[in-house]
Amino acid sequence: MDYSFGSVPSLTMRTIGDILDFFVFLGPKPEQVIQQYTWLVGRSILPPYWSLGFQLARWDYGNLTHMQQVVKRNRDAGIPLDVQYADIDYMDAEKDFTIDPINFHGIKEYFAELNADGIRTIVILDPATIDDQVHYAPTIEGIKEDVFIKWEDGKTLMKGSCWPGDVFFPDFFTNRAQSWWSRWALPRKKHRDRQTNG
Repeated sequence: MDYSFGSVPSLTMRTIGDILDFFVFLGPKPEQVIQQYTWLVGRSILPPYWSLGFQLARWDYGNLTHMQQVVKRNRDAGIPLDVQYADIDYMDAEKDFTIDPINFHGIKEYFAELNADGIRTIVILDPATIDDQVHYAPTIEGIKEDVFIKWEDGKTLMKGSCWPGDVFFPDFFTNRAQSWWSRWALPRKKHRDRQTNG
């Protein structure tokens, strides 16, 4: 398709076929044009109010004590804090759905304290699981439930690389992968040892 603007306020469109649907939003004010457009395409959801606040995230806290010191330093300085993140260093050997039992022992209780103070907590997850088909339950279950992306032969799992090493990627376009991921990711599950908001 080709289009051009003319000297008189006009738009010329040339196409080799198909059906074109035109929608004209008359406003007349820009705010009304946006309202008319979102009426047509659908309105976006409003995120939770707390997610619009001040958020503190960083990689390489090293341990829970360091995270606590950073949070305290910011709060003591009067810097607002609505959301505290834990990056991948909270994980045991950088594996999703795990907590480092030494360096981040007590993170569940600390997150409960932050939540009691009105500070929400979020942990980062990578969209991949380590290729440990012997000891790592999420990968073992994922293979049994056929949730990972495969090569075009339909049999060989597509392997990539991420923080923990060789990984498999869930095929989030399938319901079974979404269900599998939800079972592991949702904090209310018994196998999760943390209290988070996201």
